[in-house]
Amino acid sequence: MTRTKQIEKILNDLDQPLREHFSVDRCHPSFAGGHTGLAMFYGYYYKLTGKQEHLDICTDMIEKVIDCIEMIGGYGSGYDQLFFF
Repeated sequence: MTRTKQIEKILNDLDQPLREHFSVDRCHPSFAGGHTGLAMFYGYYYKLTGKQEHLDICTDMIEKVIDCIEMIGGYGSGYDQLFFF
């Protein structure tokens, strides 16, 4: 198996557990273990696969982060710095 195929297999193995974990309606906007990190993962995953469903998940997670920031206390609460890392 080529290195590229190994990486694709690892990413495919991560895909479903991530979807299941973040399907729960909760607010976690952080990069490490939160919706921001998941948005980045699916953004790059979309670049690799070209699958629209991955771009849709990325977009949904970005919208979730914005909603979370508004719920937590709005812009300037510290969480808005996630967009400037």
